[in-house]
Amino acid sequence: MKKTDAAEESPRSTKQTYIATEAKRPERGNDAALLFLLSKFTFANCLENLGEARVWRQALKTDLSLALNQLLAAGFLRSADLVSILPSAFGSSKLKVLAKERGLPVSGTKDVLAKRLVQADADGMAKLVGNANYFTCSEKGLDSVLKFEAGEKERRRLVEQDCLKALQNSQFREASMKVAAYEASKVFKRGFGLDWENYNPSDDVSILSFLFSTLQNV
Repeated sequence: MKKTDAAEESPRSTKQTYIATEAKRPERGNDAALLFLLSKFTFANCLENLGEARVWRQALKTDLSLALNQLLAAGFLRSADLVSILPSAFGSSKLKVLAKERGLPVSGTKDVLAKRLVQADADGMAKLVGNANYFTCSEKGLDSVLKFEAGEKERRRLVEQDCLKALQNSQFREASMKVAAYEASKVFKRGFGLDWENYNPSDDVSILSFLFSTLQNV
């Protein structure tokens, strides 16, 4: 994305702390986890906002910073400009306060306020943001995220369709196993302490059998 205003060219634009000169392209086997990570950067974001690094490491099979390197080196991510960072770093109320302090209009969306603030005081805004490194999807990255999310939505729809059909045919074990297989394939599994890859459907089959038999007698 081309910068539209010289004021956006803050000192932050030259910071490439996480870019590795020898970073490799994402491995095919890890695409889902990398794409899920990439989806967290459809707006300006930083590693500090992503939660526990340990949890991400389990999903990515590598350090979070190294995964970010891969996405940067492959052109899926880029450093975010100051105008993009401000709406993510500060809420609307804070941006309005900053604008008022500088004698600027306080009307408009967060994006409008951010652009107004950077045009008026780029250095001051850069100091407020500090040393946090913010990144955002490139055009290629955003396209990949949209395709990934559409594919995940369709995959879930098909699983739900198959489960419903199985339930309608009283195939409770099959329905339970389809849910388990779907959950096991997700980057971040649902449920605390559940091992979907070694799931035993016995309890759920019993519950479903009881519920369906009860409903038939109502």
